[in-house]
Amino acid sequence: MGPLEFFVIELDHQQFAGVVLPELLDHLNSGSVRLVDLVIAGKDDDGLVEMSEIEDLDSDAAALFEAAMADVIGLLTPEDVIDAVEHLPNGATAIVALFEHRWSERLSDLVTLAGGVVALHGRASEDTLIALADELSAHAGA
Repeated sequence: MGPLEFFVIELDHQQFAGVVLPELLDHLNSGSVRLVDLVIAGKDDDGLVEMSEIEDLDSDAAALFEAAMADVIGLLTPEDVIDAVEHLPNGATAIVALFEHRWSERLSDLVTLAGGVVALHGRASEDTLIALADELSAHAGA
């Protein structure tokens, strides 16, 4: 199994279905990533976290997600989801998605075959990427 990464996507369902879902499906269909789990969660007006599985949605909404859910194995626990949406404002809804980076499986296998080991895996934060972009812009303008 490749590295796992989760996203908390705060959008209404129409925006997700019309804009984000087609892009997600492209990546799933290419095999570069696999959707391991997906939960719809949010906070009510009092801050209480509510969760829904795709199966709990009405048939029209569930149909939008059907193709993306083919390989889901359901690793997210209720505690994971509560932690993931803790930052959301009251009244907000989000999609909590766990992805496997399948493209890296072959790379990891080849590293192992070559006698090496993937010693560290990480991800740059959004703040780091913004700072890097600012630095690159400054050098380009110099």
